[in-house]
Amino acid sequence: MNECFGNRIIMADTAIMFPNERRLRIIGLVSFFALFYVFYQSLILFYAHEPMGVLIVKTLLVSALFAITMWEPTRWMILKVRASMPRQENTVKRKILVAVLVLSYAVLIGFLRTMLEDRFIWSLPWKEPSFFLPMIGSNVLFLLVEVTLYESYFFVQK
Repeated sequence: MNECFGNRIIMADTAIMFPNERRLRIIGLVSFFALFYVFYQSLILFYAHEPMGVLIVKTLLVSALFAITMWEPTRWMILKVRASMPRQENTVKRKILVAVLVLSYAVLIGFLRTMLEDRFIWSLPWKEPSFFLPMIGSNVLFLLVEVTLYESYFFVQK
């Protein structure tokens, strides 16, 4: 049940169910940011032909956007599915639904984010669809880690 206090909406169903999730959320976002920056964005610093200050700002911005667009929507999906199917007997259905949602999101965001980033941030020409497969694969890996972390968190909280 959601309650409204002024301009703040308190989501009672998720707030009661997941009171100590803040640390996991912060660690996850920072980890995604750091991993993405080290393995993807830092390489751009060595071969791009722009001033170093501009490159650092762009790569940090892209890494932050990646971390937020990967972690937060996935977290929201996991918490909503968990809130709608909280009981132990729904575990298999819940995991299947989360897997379908997360895989669909990984494909969508892998394609769109890479396409928009390459075109509008790095001014690269449009790529053919096969170019996006490695990014989609790495998105699936990142999201698999997040789902595993949350499922472990739920298991330990029981």
